[in-house]
Amino acid sequence: MTVDLRCSSQARARDTSPTGTAVAASIHVLVDTPLPWPADLSATPLHQAVSEAAGPGVRVHGVVPGPSELGGVRVVAHVAGVGPFTGYRRHAGTAASADAVPGLVRAMLAGDHEQSGTDVLVCGHGARDRCCGSLGTALFQKVDLPGAAVWRSGHLGGHRFAPTAVVLPSGTAWAWLDDELLATIVERSRPPVDLIAHYRGSTAVSHPAGQVAEAAVFALVGWSWLDGPCTVEIAEGAAGATEWEVAVAGAGAAWHARVREIGRLPQPVCGSDEPGRKDDPVLELTDLVEERP
Repeated sequence: MTVDLRCSSQARARDTSPTGTAVAASIHVLVDTPLPWPADLSATPLHQAVSEAAGPGVRVHGVVPGPSELGGVRVVAHVAGVGPFTGYRRHAGTAASADAVPGLVRAMLAGDHEQSGTDVLVCGHGARDRCCGSLGTALFQKVDLPGAAVWRSGHLGGHRFAPTAVVLPSGTAWAWLDDELLATIVERSRPPVDLIAHYRGSTAVSHPAGQVAEAAVFALVGWSWLDGPCTVEIAEGAAGATEWEVAVAGAGAAWHARVREIGRLPQPVCGSDEPGRKDDPVLELTDLVEERP
């Protein structure tokens, strides 16, 4: 009998929950980055220059360039802004060369080049992980999403959940996708409660426990949760806490949640059935109460 030792398959077989694993960022910058990619795109000169130009809270995503005849370097920036999260503000443009990219990014952060649209990042970073390289690239090649720009991107975090994707400007991160499921998410053709087992969390929420609480409210409220201002706040606690009080507000209501860590689960390693050196907290939502005025 053949045993599937891909990390994505192992994680699914273990019934691992992806919720609480979204990689948070206050700024997402997509920048054309020609293949082949090294395992760590953040170490490349272009990505370092973009990161320095954008400052704290940025996540730089390398994306496969479009047709060469277009010329220049495409750049898309999604910026969360200050205050309650209302979706990322999208800015898009083309730099004449790689040297001009940091200046274009700074202009975008200052408010220039604002442009509406939906961007779907599908991780196809094979040099980083073979599950993303094979499963993610296959998904990118197959998916058809009219009205959205679909990008084959570098590492999105969580290759054990491949194929993975991030949808912007909503900032939702997703696990174990296929083309029909990704289309359902982008088109919002099924209620979130039906899809929540694939939801990694909001990239606008920095704490894993906050992502778990936000996911529960998202499933409860529906897609309209993404269309208005919302806040997710973790009550201050002692360092090393394993239980958190979370305040979630949006869609004209507010909730109090309690999330606790009930264990740790080693991350699977591609090609091996031995436990990995990294592990994930196993988080459980123990209480969710809507606050009455």
